[in-house]
Amino acid sequence: MTKTPLMKMLAGAAALMMVLGSVTTSSAQLGAGKNPQNIGSGVAPQGFGGAALGSAQLFAVVNANGTRMRGKGDASSTKLGTGIYEIRFYRNISPCSWQGTIGLGSMSGSTAPSFISVTGRAGTTNGVFVQTWNQSGTATDLPFSIYIDC
Repeated sequence: MTKTPLMKMLAGAAALMMVLGSVTTSSAQLGAGKNPQNIGSGVAPQGFGGAALGSAQLFAVVNANGTRMRGKGDASSTKLGTGIYEIRFYRNISPCSWQGTIGLGSMSGSTAPSFISVTGRAGTTNGVFVQTWNQSGTATDLPFSIYIDC
């Protein structure tokens, strides 16, 4: 019997599931002292900087005019120019990861394909500098969300 492409795909998926199932490890299996980040234990890992900073997930949802729609740990949002924004947080975010996404912060509507750039804000350790552009590369005021993970 000749195997169809679907049969080959299903056989490959089954083989992958067997491999993934065989490498699952719980924190108890890792042994004492060999699991410093508490992987699999249900305990969140301590953030960079130890107890003084701790781990955190921060965010800001910002309207196109630079006003804050909602957030967690965000101190302020300021529109500096066309498509240029500064978002400040209540803590040092320099050792963290940050990302931005263009989009409305509501459950309806949409935005056209666009671009966003997020970088650390010069002169501070608690802010990001955001730039937004339309699909043709022109600086444009657009709504966006920023997510910070420490």
